[in-house]
Amino acid sequence: MTSKEKIETLKEQLYQCKVDYSWEYVGPDGNYSPIIRWLIALSIGLFLPTFLMIVEDTSMWSAGFWFCFILATMGVLITRYLFLPDKHRYYHLTSMGIHYTKQDMIPEVAYKIARGLAWVGIAVCIIAVFVLGPLAFVGAGAFCVWI
Repeated sequence: MTSKEKIETLKEQLYQCKVDYSWEYVGPDGNYSPIIRWLIALSIGLFLPTFLMIVEDTSMWSAGFWFCFILATMGVLITRYLFLPDKHRYYHLTSMGIHYTKQDMIPEVAYKIARGLAWVGIAVCIIAVFVLGPLAFVGAGAFCVWI
């Protein structure tokens, strides 16, 4: 019996063993506190729109300002909830040891937006077939992965 097979049998015994105590933890990964995560998200999300507002010298009541403001808000939320998500951990204490599962807590709205963008991409590729020909379907396969 090799060490890899032995490790697999031990893992199997660990997962099949009776759970004596279990608990869960929802929160940051431990590398960053929530305040630091929000500061990182704010700095990354606000960088490009702020730069655009400074370069364009837009006033507060112009359409360009509000476009940059919405872009900044989306950037902050995307950075915080997709790139720096909280973790949901389940710990299980058994007589053989502890095992746990870890899961990112990404909001469901992010998946809905991704699916909507996928449908838009498929529609664009189908329209492109009428303009460019059958080679336009090369991109449709990539958008079908999101659905």
